[in-house]
Amino acid sequence: MIKRNKTAYTLIEVMIVVVLLGLLAAFAIPNFQGSIRKAHERDAVMQLTLINGAQKIYFAQNGFYSPTGAGTYTQLNTDLGLNIIPNGMTYTYNRIALATYRTTAAWTGGGGNFTVRVTQAAVSQSAPLNPCCTVAGACPTLGTGC
Repeated sequence: MIKRNKTAYTLIEVMIVVVLLGLLAAFAIPNFQGSIRKAHERDAVMQLTLINGAQKIYFAQNGFYSPTGAGTYTQLNTDLGLNIIPNGMTYTYNRIALATYRTTAAWTGGGGNFTVRVTQAAVSQSAPLNPCCTVAGACPTLGTGC
């Protein structure tokens, strides 16, 4: 008679592994979504700061900010000679008067929505913030002050 060694995982061992994987996923997924939101916020701030600088140059050359036109990032790319890539953000632009404008970048993806805004004011990381988050607590790291 030949003896066979049968080795297998018990049901308890398999259940423990499944529970541990579930716990890991419960902590990892929210952290991952938070990181995605932070990355989009930083991208929006960078793009809006770029728009602010390009608008300053446009104003210095023409005496007014670029016209609203279609009010989208493609219009800004054309008018200001930029290469803004939306990366899931929705950019809108509005020239309120010859010497004032507002550009926003809105994120409506996973983990909660937020909108970042920049105006013709100087870029500032202290109050009043420019760019800033339009709704208190909505942005992952950026404060309000709009």
